[in-house]
Amino acid sequence: MKKKIVFFTFMFFLLSLTGALAAVNISLLPSQSEIEAEEMFTVSIEVSGAENLYGYEFGITFDPARFEVLTVREGEFFSRSGQDPTYLLAPILDNGSGTARQIVGVRLTPGAGATGTAMIAQLEFKEKSNEKSDYSSSISFSGQGKLLDPELKPLTVQESNACDIKVSIPNVDPDPDTVGDVNEDGDVDLTDAILCLQTICGIETGETVSTTADVNSDGKIGVAEAIYILRSVSGL
Repeated sequence: MKKKIVFFTFMFFLLSLTGALAAVNISLLPSQSEIEAEEMFTVSIEVSGAENLYGYEFGITFDPARFEVLTVREGEFFSRSGQDPTYLLAPILDNGSGTARQIVGVRLTPGAGATGTAMIAQLEFKEKSNEKSDYSSSISFSGQGKLLDPELKPLTVQESNACDIKVSIPNVDPDPDTVGDVNEDGDVDLTDAILCLQTICGIETGETVSTTADVNSDGKIGVAEAIYILRSVSGL
């Protein structure tokens, strides 16, 4: 009886180990983890430990206020294995909601799938925010992706991860020719100060309020600008 228990315990261990080895890791790998404002970058979908992989489907989510997805292209996973490249369906890119859906690729010819570690797809993004200071934002899978074998049966996915992108916003010195000139008439005077105070109070004046008059690079016209103008007019 004890021998049977030991035997079945050993067999269970082997089956568990086989299942672990068959699992596929999925990762999102950015071309660079730190970028600057308005810079373009790529994020690759990479699989590792894949065996007999025939097709895939993924969705990606991101902050639409900070990034926009431009293109999706096929990776080299299938072609590097000496097999036909996959047929990459046209994904649904929605920069309004911050999603790239139905990133789907499948081999065109029947036969065994590919094995190994490589990129299966790559997305190109661009930073587009109007942030005034450095920030970090994540790009991640939207739900669990699907990896399929030649019989279109799902492969076990062991792990998937998100990637963080750090964005550096350069400090822009105010233009001395426009600082304080809220109405863009070429002069910094009490009219500009009054327009500042009216803007702070939410009073509609019908006048153009230029953000190039910003004195502290916060992208706003407010108290700091009013103080600067009054000091300038007073000769302080």
